[in-house]
Amino acid sequence: MTRMVKLCAVALTVASVLWATGCGGASPPPQPPSFNRPGRVAFVCIQTNGSGAPKPVVFSRCLLDGNEGVNKPNVSMHALVTQTSHGEVGAVDLEAKRVLDSRSDIPGYTLLPVGELPSAIAVPRNHPNQTYVANFGSRDITVLRTRAFLRLAVGEDPTLQTVPIQLPGGASLPALAHGPVDMVLTPEEDALLLALPDAHAVLRLPIQRCDTATSNGNDAGTGETDASVSCNDGMIDSAGAQLIPIDGSLSKAVAPPASGVDDEPYRFVCESNVLLPPPKEIAVTIPPAAFAQKPEPVAFAIDDFCETGKACQRRLLIADRVLPIIHALDLDKLA
Repeated sequence: MTRMVKLCAVALTVASVLWATGCGGASPPPQPPSFNRPGRVAFVCIQTNGSGAPKPVVFSRCLLDGNEGVNKPNVSMHALVTQTSHGEVGAVDLEAKRVLDSRSDIPGYTLLPVGELPSAIAVPRNHPNQTYVANFGSRDITVLRTRAFLRLAVGEDPTLQTVPIQLPGGASLPALAHGPVDMVLTPEEDALLLALPDAHAVLRLPIQRCDTATSNGNDAGTGETDASVSCNDGMIDSAGAQLIPIDGSLSKAVAPPASGVDDEPYRFVCESNVLLPPPKEIAVTIPPAAFAQKPEPVAFAIDDFCETGKACQRRLLIADRVLPIIHALDLDKLA
């Protein structure tokens, strides 16, 4: 028995050496699909069946219209996930529960390359043909063909545009000050807003949008424009960049409302003030030492939830890394 075990061990060792050295033309096994330090995620609706190859379509096509738990035919929600280790973005078909391989001609799973240390990703809901990735490490924005996650021809470049982060007006700042840590799309999908903490500001990058009259009516719901029209729809107009300093936010800081005053119509949701005692309000004050520090924006949220038929002020809410306040910028004035 001992001799047989030793022979088996020798046979396995020889087989391993032959495989490792490529003897007989053997190729290493393809790598299984896996993510490497996933970071941020964005969602896109994909038309999976019907005429032509799969393609991104407007986000509303994937909404269930109240039929919870019922998958809509011919469409599938996909998640695009940044990979911070390798500077890539991977796609997951959430209906099929599988990672997508953008290059079937390459062994293993191929993800789409972007810049170094991607920090944010966005796909416009009504113009899904482009995917925007903010890269903190390489200090730039990568514009990808969204369909490249589904199919990429041999030799085809998935990148449409790479835009370095440059401050308008030739402002002189250290190189690292240009690194974006967060990014959101404006509600109109006509600009990107980037958080630049070391610049103490928000950078607005306009996105070119073609006249809606040029939309291809024969392919409704795709967000595509007529190819016969000369237009760079979805491309970033770096020449129109605007820097919005937020240094003045400290002077406009407001205290929380007095007890019993409800400034926000959605302050208490699900009647929590009836089901449970309302939380005790704690006065918030800004220490005098805070005024010696400049704001450092690090995270965004869009507040444009207006009640139907009612006007409201749409805001960009900004979390600060060093100050105990939330900055609120008027989105309509930014536009």
